[in-house]
This record gives sequence, structure tokens and C-alpha cells, in this order.
Amino acid sequence: GVADFVLQAGDHYRLAVASGGKREQIADALRNTPIERVFPVIVSAEDTTIGKPDPAIYRLTLARLNDTDPKPQPPLQPADCLVIEDSLAGIQSAKAAGMKVVGVATTYPAAVLKEADVVFPSLGAISFAQLEQWFRD
Repeated sequence: GVADFVLQAGDHYRLAVASGGKREQIADALRNTPIERVFPVIVSAEDTTIGKPDPAIYRLTLARLNDTDPKPQPPLQPADCLVIEDSLAGIQSAKAAGMKVVGVATTYPAAVLKEADVVFPSLGAISFAQLEQWFRD
């Protein structure tokens, strides 16, 4: 359900990847998938000097999203962002950057991800509409 979720989100919001992985690994993971071109911004380990849980990667990603926005509007603020994370370091990074975080227990058990604002077993466990409503509240 990840591809469907990302495609639906991409129809309504600007999306980005902020990964502690290398750019080549990210490109390989996206290559020949339905979501290969959905992310206008990809920030990888090569783009920052310090990794998660430091918030630098999320701050850089937000700055790049704002730089690539084709519409003249106020820039996105950290509180406007919803991060989906599967690791404690990633959750801590996003929270330190001032962003809301959904933890998905696909790599680590839900108990490890309890610092997220909300934790789900997978993206397939929640609908896009539910997530959008939760974020607005």
C-alpha cells in the first residue's frame, strides 16, 4: 500500500525524501516504481555533515522544498510538515526540527517508536484521509 499512499499524498502535497541512506540507494529503491518521480526533493546522507537524530536533514529538506515551490505562497514552516519515520533516530530528528511524526513499525517494534506523535503497524493500517484529518487536528 505504500505506492498508493504516496501517489495519493503527491496529488495534494509536496513530498520529499529525507534519508540517512546514500543517494544511490534511494535511487535504486525508487527506480522503476510508480513513485519514482513523485518526490521533487531528495536529501540523502551525502547532503548533510551529521546524521539523525540531529535535525539537520529535516531542516535542509524543508529549505529545499520551499526553494522548489513553483507557487508564490508563504514558505512551509516545520509545523506544516508531517514526517513518516520507521526509526527512533528519525523520529527524534523530525521532532527536534519541529515537525509532526507518524511512526510506522515496519523496521522496529511500535514500542521503540513511542516518541512519534502516533504509531501504526504500517502505512496500510491507516487511510490517507484519516492521516490527513489527524494532522489537521
